[in-house]
Amino acid sequence: MFMHSVLFRRGTVLLAALALIMLPALTAAAQDISGAARVIDGDTIVIDGQIVDLYGIDAPELDFNGVEQTCQRDGQTYRCALIAAGRLAEKIAGRTVSCETHATDAEGRMLASCFIKKREDLSGWLVNKGFVVVDSRYSEKFTDWEIWNQAAGSGLWSGPFELPWLWRAQNE
Repeated sequence: MFMHSVLFRRGTVLLAALALIMLPALTAAAQDISGAARVIDGDTIVIDGQIVDLYGIDAPELDFNGVEQTCQRDGQTYRCALIAAGRLAEKIAGRTVSCETHATDAEGRMLASCFIKKREDLSGWLVNKGFVVVDSRYSEKFTDWEIWNQAAGSGLWSGPFELPWLWRAQNE
């Protein structure tokens, strides 16, 4: 009985010490941000100098190594990356954007779900409108909307285009 009590106490102390060590990391990862936002591209914004990548989506590249990704519709090339960024800029203009952080990458960018009026998810809105694709490495939350766009041939799905992560790999 005595040995069990000592082991239990040591285990409790060890867990408490581990929690104290991990607390700063958990706090840093959980920091949220809100304010006026500026658009970098169709899936990246800046709030108070903090770069925020929108969670669960990937947009055509507006400026990747000096090159802009384009798409096709009705046999014509169009600037899908510029359209995605422009529509996002219109959506957030003059509004407060609130972001809930999921993680921070090696460059210090936040990977976050961002909202207008704390209820309209910008990632979901962009997928729903067909301006971006779901990045299933992070989330499949908006997959139904993407499937609907594919079937309807709307947004990016109105013609041939290369998935952003494949396009980046070919343009490195």
